[in-house]
Amino acid sequence: MITEIKANVNKLKGKKIEAVYNLGRNKTEDIEGVISNTFNAVFIVETSDGTKSFSYVDVLSGILKIKGLNVDK
Repeated sequence: MITEIKANVNKLKGKKIEAVYNLGRNKTEDIEGVISNTFNAVFIVETSDGTKSFSYVDVLSGILKIKGLNVDK
């Protein structure tokens, strides 16, 4: 499953994405940016506010939901 998520995120490298990050306690953060780099355990998103890093496990667990990226658990 993680391998599929890595492959799908890698396909989005260099493209603009929209995502929702769940901060807990009914708080979310809307994120718009470009996936600038991918690594073994994390990927980097460049936003207008700066650089943010996320793990592939965030996507798998549903903490980070990238629009257009389907994750079947």
